Amino acid sequence: MVSGGDSTLGKRPLVTACLIVRNEERFLERCLRALSPLVDEIVVVDTGSTDRTVEIARSFGAEVQCTEWTNDFSFHRNQAMDMAHGVWLFHVDADEELLPVDFDEARRHLEHDPLPAFPCVSILTPSKKPLNPSTVSGILGP
Repeated sequence: MVSGGDSTLGKRPLVTACLIVRNEERFLERCLRALSPLVDEIVVVDTGSTDRTVEIARSFGAEVQCTEWTNDFSFHRNQAMDMAHGVWLFHVDADEELLPVDFDEARRHLEHDPLPAFPCVSILTPSKKPLNPSTVSGILGP
């Protein structure tokens, strides 16, 4: 588990980041470094990397499952969800970067509001354009 925050929910992580990756060494470290303040757990499904992707993921404490690409994205997304233990699952692409926000506030909302809808999490896409906060609110969910 990563050092994101102390969940008041006992030993169960509050937020798990779920990633499906393949040959993402160029982006993965920046992505995981940005996620670390928010998440308690990182799970990665690697679909055949031949670079340092798996090594980088593990250096951030990620649980990594290596598998062959099945040409079925939802299958691999479900693999990641099966690995996750968090109350909240945050699906993110390795080439996206969570922008700095008040992570403590975000975690308080997640701990105490069963259906939070708040624009306190922003994601920078590879094109360097932030996702719309309403899109991000839809990404976060129990």
